[in-house]
Amino acid sequence: MGRSLTAKMGWTATRVEAVKESGGRRIAIGHVGADLFVRTAYQPQNWPHRISVFTHDGEPKDVAEEELLPQDVAGPLCFSGD
Repeated sequence: MGRSLTAKMGWTATRVEAVKESGGRRIAIGHVGADLFVRTAYQPQNWPHRISVFTHDGEPKDVAEEELLPQDVAGPLCFSGD
């Protein structure tokens, strides 16, 4: 039970600081650490998160389906014990 009561609550905001490509994969780097997404960091296939993209004005970014590209999202790997 527990998680089913709170699984869809809350939100996190960050901005993309850099975009790079490594090993043929596009990576967006922001200031959201794995400490906020511990389950996703260790088991991404079981704990996915939806990610929405907004313009600098806070409007949802409108992109045509054919322009969508797979994108990894990375950030600092900070835990309270670090």
